[in-house]
Amino acid sequence: MLHGKEILTAFNDRYTRDYEKLNQLQEQSRIDMEFYLGKQYTLEEQQYLLENNRSMITNNMIRRAVNVVHGEQCLNRLSSIVTNVNDIPEEVEASDQHSSCVQFNMQKRQGYNHISECYLGNLVTAINFSEIYTDYSTDFEDGDITFLRIPYNAVIWDPYFQNFDLSDCNDILRRKYISKETAISLLPERTKDINKLKLSSEPDDKFPYIPYSKNYNGSEMLSYDEMWLRDTRVCHYMVNMQTNDIIEFPTKTTKREAQKVVDEINGIFKKETVKLIQKYKPTVNLYVLINGEPFTEGGDPNDIDDYPFTPFISFHNPEYDDFSYNMQSFVRAARDPQCELNKRVSKIIDMIDSRIYNGHYFKPGKVVDEDDLFTAGNHGNIALKENAVIGQDIAPIQMPDVPQSIFAMKDTFDSYIMKSLNLNDSTFGEQQSGQQSGYLTMLQQSSSMVGIQPLLNNLNRSQQLLTQKIVRFQQKWSDKKIERISGNPVATMFRDKDLSKYDIICSQGALTNHQKQLQFSQMVELRQLGVEEITGSMLLKHAPIQAKTELLKEVEANAQAASQQAQKMEELQMQQLDIQNKLSEAEIVSKLSLSTEREARAKADIGLLIERTSESKQNQSEAVLNQVKAAAEIQGMEQDQLMSALQFVMELQAKAEIDDKEREIVSSNVAESGGNKPVNT
Repeated sequence: MLHGKEILTAFNDRYTRDYEKLNQLQEQSRIDMEFYLGKQYTLEEQQYLLENNRSMITNNMIRRAVNVVHGEQCLNRLSSIVTNVNDIPEEVEASDQHSSCVQFNMQKRQGYNHISECYLGNLVTAINFSEIYTDYSTDFEDGDITFLRIPYNAVIWDPYFQNFDLSDCNDILRRKYISKETAISLLPERTKDINKLKLSSEPDDKFPYIPYSKNYNGSEMLSYDEMWLRDTRVCHYMVNMQTNDIIEFPTKTTKREAQKVVDEINGIFKKETVKLIQKYKPTVNLYVLINGEPFTEGGDPNDIDDYPFTPFISFHNPEYDDFSYNMQSFVRAARDPQCELNKRVSKIIDMIDSRIYNGHYFKPGKVVDEDDLFTAGNHGNIALKENAVIGQDIAPIQMPDVPQSIFAMKDTFDSYIMKSLNLNDSTFGEQQSGQQSGYLTMLQQSSSMVGIQPLLNNLNRSQQLLTQKIVRFQQKWSDKKIERISGNPVATMFRDKDLSKYDIICSQGALTNHQKQLQFSQMVELRQLGVEEITGSMLLKHAPIQAKTELLKEVEANAQAASQQAQKMEELQMQQLDIQNKLSEAEIVSKLSLSTEREARAKADIGLLIERTSESKQNQSEAVLNQVKAAAEIQGMEQDQLMSALQFVMELQAKAEIDDKEREIVSSNVAESGGNKPVNT
């Protein structure tokens, strides 16, 4: 860590070393910006045109190309999403909560617009930086995450860095010009020292491409310089001897305090359960200089051990040693054909203008006022003397037609600009054939963007790095703010420092209306193909239409009304079914009662039958007895009378046997039917 005059010395040394290389890049970036803005003639070309009384015509095709590429990104912005790597419930809960907070920052704090602005800046000038910081103006406790775009001319960095995350970038220097009041708000503890500083309208020679550095007659401001340096700090860790789990102590914890905690834990378990280890951890230090005087001495104000900057770069080839070429903008390749196009357009216009008034051949002394010859193009009147003969003393100059090859050259250089930028007519929505659908035109336009995919790939990488820094800033919030934004209690792993390193990833999702329309059309197509899982409510939820919230409320109200009506109908059906069940039960009871009654009647009939059978047997016995008595009387009868009597007795016995069999059959049938069949007696 640096102190006192060491800070100013380090700032000057690093600025001199870095600017020697980056000056070449910043000069080219300035020219790229001028071409985008329409200043496309050099000083020599401007002087030449003025001396020859010619106008500087600019047919700016570069701005058109840059705007369409930037507009494509605005239509297809990707949403920053925090997702978990593993399906561990604690990690899922933490990633969902971080994702909600990220969306709050990106939408409420204009994060997505900020990304688009940085993207436009790197398209034009090769590189821009995104700075993330905490603003305490409205939230005094936790602060609000705020985004700031830093243009190419307000920052000097280590020109030898290669990694996109700036992990190998040793230093970053940036400058801004602010008022005394702003400086005091940034460093309120140094108010007295800031008030002693003298304002100046003559900046030093550092950061020469900042607009204020050339505004010598402007308002007096203070130069506010920040020097961010890569460094290391001593960090204390507590290691569990059994599970090897590592817990990092807070940044400002001293070794004595950490050792005290370790000893207390070991004292509770009466053995060495945990152990204290000390290691060096990469971090950054910030040094602030105002008007060249040091005001702070190191430390990471954000407590994230990393730069708050994220680079947005168009093309970067760090292995090339010429720094005017190893980092280039999207505009750079189109500068030469744009210059040639401007020249051809300027010549064509000069030729067309020259055909309006070609001039005259004339003999001296034949014109009343020779100045009329030079102003005739305005009103067309030339006064001749009386002896002047038209056609001999004065005659118009006949100019040849404009060569068609010049127009062809103009179209050629026009196409060269688009080809050098990997664009074509389809990029701008122009139809390739006379009659084609808008959908086909859209497909051709999307296909034409293949040439700029490296730009979009670098943009996505920058957005992911920026999202990771947002997550680390969010972890310092209080529970109250986290719960207010996410609507849920703070997840157990929300503040885990290793969460963004191992357990979650920052990806992109659909965000803009253009993407939502494409997603909706794809869902409709899947529904038409027979995917029944996509319901009408899902389509309505994803439909990109106006007043969708009110429509969803009405649909929900109708659905609730329909659900209530269906519930009432179901209740009525249940009541009817209950009534039918009760009627069925009553009918069954009635039938059972009738069956019981019939069974009782059958039993009574059986008893009567038995009684009659018994009576019949008694009658039979009496008949036999009578027969015996009759036999005693037979002895006194004759033979013919005896035979007649015996035959009569046998017939009576046979009839009695038949009656007995019929009664047995009826009795068995009644017993088998359970009394359900009537008994004929």
